[in-house]
Amino acid sequence: MGHGEEIDASVSLLDLQSPRLTARRWQDCSVVELAALFDPEVVCHLPPVFHAAQDDAERRSRLAELSQEAEVVALARRDLPRRPCVGLLILSHAAAAADTGENTCHLGYLFAKSAWGAGLASELISALQRHLAVGPPVKVCGGVEPDNNASARVLEKAGFQRDSDGAGGEIRYSWTNGRAQPDECGLRGFGG
Repeated sequence: MGHGEEIDASVSLLDLQSPRLTARRWQDCSVVELAALFDPEVVCHLPPVFHAAQDDAERRSRLAELSQEAEVVALARRDLPRRPCVGLLILSHAAAAADTGENTCHLGYLFAKSAWGAGLASELISALQRHLAVGPPVKVCGGVEPDNNASARVLEKAGFQRDSDGAGGEIRYSWTNGRAQPDECGLRGFGG
């Protein structure tokens, strides 16, 4: 991920909402909530930076570092008492591609095991697409490990197009808000 311009300074991911999810600052997650998000089963399809975080201080340090190149928000269940944090959404700052000049950002998300199988990932991606529709054109890319079939289905169902196979067998997907789909997405994925 490279540094670039924010998608739109007035359109923060903290404004993102769906019927069951609301975005909030990741810093407000409890120690227990962050531990659930960094559970080895949850992060197994994600880059190594997520695997090495063994305690709360390391988790918060990793997320602070990631926040330098991406907007990182926690996903809380707005339909449950106390609105527990059950996920993270990561969207890199948009950067113009060297070859096309097109604004591109990279998507990553994860959910605690307690939230798996409830359709929250599909709900999240749909809400993100609605959220990005009000901004300037941007290509959103996401990478999925070959054995992460659930995340691949979520992206395909949301209209992401399979672009290519990347390093290590990763499958790359992209979606563009309101424009024709380009052929190639050249960024390493977070998985989903």
